[in-house]
Amino acid sequence: MMTRALALVALCAAMMALPTAGPVGAKGLPLTRATLSGPGLTRPVTVVDPAALVSLSQLIGDYRPISPPVHAGPSYTLALSLVGGGGGDRLLYYPPSGGRGGGYLYYATGPKAMAGRWYAATTTGAYAVQSILGQHGVRLAGLPTCVVTPLQAAPFPSRDLRGVPWAWAEPRSAGITAHLFLPASGAGSGLLPLGPVKVLWRVSQPTQGPLLIRGSDLSVARNGNGWFTYSVPRALNPATDYPSMLYFHPAGCWRLDLSAKDLRGHTISAHVALIAGGRG
Repeated sequence: MMTRALALVALCAAMMALPTAGPVGAKGLPLTRATLSGPGLTRPVTVVDPAALVSLSQLIGDYRPISPPVHAGPSYTLALSLVGGGGGDRLLYYPPSGGRGGGYLYYATGPKAMAGRWYAATTTGAYAVQSILGQHGVRLAGLPTCVVTPLQAAPFPSRDLRGVPWAWAEPRSAGITAHLFLPASGAGSGLLPLGPVKVLWRVSQPTQGPLLIRGSDLSVARNGNGWFTYSVPRALNPATDYPSMLYFHPAGCWRLDLSAKDLRGHTISAHVALIAGGRG
């Protein structure tokens, strides 16, 4: 039986081992529920979505304790529930105060090896917390704003893309949808793994030429690692598709700005914002 000390690590490993795309059910995941409470929330928020749990599991990076921070600030309490009714682990999450990094974690109660120790929080985990809090009107001041594009709960109408997580690019009037071939996902999470990610872009109106994609990591300075540009050629059949392989690194909040030309030469512009996962 898996110990509580390995709950967060095992959940992340489960995500990395999944071979196929599409939403993953809670069955088989060690961490089944998380409860978040703290400043700005009128009542505790319960998290059960598998992809949100995966991203929360990445709050701790390499599990090496650090010295207590001098000024930690206000905290959010994260209570964990495990398969079989286990749990009782309680972590205090301290958001970043200087606009850099992911903040800090204090393991209040849990395994002896971890209880009473401080850890550096990852940027990925910080944005996962922000994504949950944002649904309840709360924003972490120490993080750049990341308004995540929600994945759609309803299946995409086209049969060839059933079971593939998808999202509307904004504004919807642009008629562009993003179809994400992810190892693990849940509607509304927008969680991407680090590294290469297959994304199929479908445009509802006739276009000419390539689809231009500029990706920028809103959480870091543009130093060569936090941005990319791609010129994606249109597929021959169907001509509405633009298959792409994008590379995300480092972890953080990624905004993808899209542009294409319609048959009259007018520019179609849209964007999506998603959280890149992995160790931050």
